[in-house]
Amino acid sequence: MRDAIHHGDAFHVLGTLPAGYVQCCFVDPPYNFGIDYGGGVKHDLLEPEQYLQRMETLARLCVQTLSPSGCLWFLVPERWADDIGCMLTSLLPRRNRIIWRETFGQYLESRFPPGHRHLFWHVNDAAPFYTDDIRIVSQRMIDGDKRAAGPRVPDDVWQFPRLVGNAGERIGKHPCQLPECLLERVIRCASQPGDVILDPMAGTGTTLRVAQRLGRRYIGIEQQPKYVEIIRMRLAASFQQPLFS
Repeated sequence: MRDAIHHGDAFHVLGTLPAGYVQCCFVDPPYNFGIDYGGGVKHDLLEPEQYLQRMETLARLCVQTLSPSGCLWFLVPERWADDIGCMLTSLLPRRNRIIWRETFGQYLESRFPPGHRHLFWHVNDAAPFYTDDIRIVSQRMIDGDKRAAGPRVPDDVWQFPRLVGNAGERIGKHPCQLPECLLERVIRCASQPGDVILDPMAGTGTTLRVAQRLGRRYIGIEQQPKYVEIIRMRLAASFQQPLFS
């Protein structure tokens, strides 16, 4: 299987991919918040029922690509977490519901501002969980406690900063670029070198860049030509800027 970047609509391209060979599929879809990803604001302002149906169709198409040991990761905001979480459970068993704590959220005066997103991890029966490369220093180790058994598996609350405007990782002007550290943990725990990673809405290509750096194969789908070009340039670069320059 060759690495590939497909320029097109994920809802069309996914149906053309062979079934059963993707090890890890990561989905960060539009959130229906009225953001212009290149096709106009109206495309991200659907009626709730229409949006949720669209997310179910997307998830079903992704599940069809998974190997018997494959898994699906789906990132959603608080607004859609309950509905999409239930939908995903109807398609695949859930292994975890991760809370991504974004360090700080966008400021609001009308209510407590959201500072997290939900990352659902749903798996086929034989899906592995690789822990060697994701372990972190435990609090006991930090405290010098002799009972510390060594680095531990992270819990289900992950704290990574979101990419603010002055972050060094920022590529182009995509409104929703994710930090590489988030994708690195996802890919490390769910796959091994040589496995196939799929991102059906690739944006600026963070998933593909991390997969490339970790020695995985990758397939990306992106509808907007300007982001396809950014992805290609990013994958051709010899290094990645630090999170904050």
